[in-house]
Amino acid sequence: ENTSGGDTADKNKADEDTAVENKAATDKVETFGCCSLLVKHITLYERKDKKYVVELDFPGKGSIRYHNDFGVEELVFTNLKAFKDGKKEDDYLFDQFETYQMNAYLKNRMPNLTAKVFRTYKASLTFHEWLEHYSKNATSITDKLKAYKRANREVAILLNHVSRKKSAVPKNSDKQMDDPSKQKQEDGTETNMEKINDDFKKLKGDEG
Repeated sequence: ENTSGGDTADKNKADEDTAVENKAATDKVETFGCCSLLVKHITLYERKDKKYVVELDFPGKGSIRYHNDFGVEELVFTNLKAFKDGKKEDDYLFDQFETYQMNAYLKNRMPNLTAKVFRTYKASLTFHEWLEHYSKNATSITDKLKAYKRANREVAILLNHVSRKKSAVPKNSDKQMDDPSKQKQEDGTETNMEKINDDFKKLKGDEG
């Protein structure tokens, strides 16, 4: 429990399931989230083609390793580089930022919105898309159950509840098909992030 100054009630609401992790939580258990990342957990690459890449490697919830790299905009890359400058490997990357502050910011964007709420929404949307993806040709109960389990596995990978290596599937598996969350579907269905953005705008409009 984080008992430092500020609004304690708001801090207590931000539990480990948000996968953001309070800094105090890492004192007892070696797990990390976006708010408690150390400098050594992030590596920045500026490629010759002007692509900016961030590599993350840290033990997440349940001490399961999270290791991934992805492209970011130049502004994000520059800011992350500034956060790293002048710090030691075991220093906090975001040393002046706490989980409760992030949730307070999110609530200013939308009432009751927290990292956990967004995480749950993202997981639900991902499950829906993968279930639709895997069950396209499922006709029997067995096939539908298999599709359900595969969709569940995708969510577990997304939330880092299982190791990506343990969740690897054979090369001939239909997992090799296009990721529904990353590509525009032929029928015009929105991609994952497009839907999140559209839903957010609609909810903001309802408030007005």
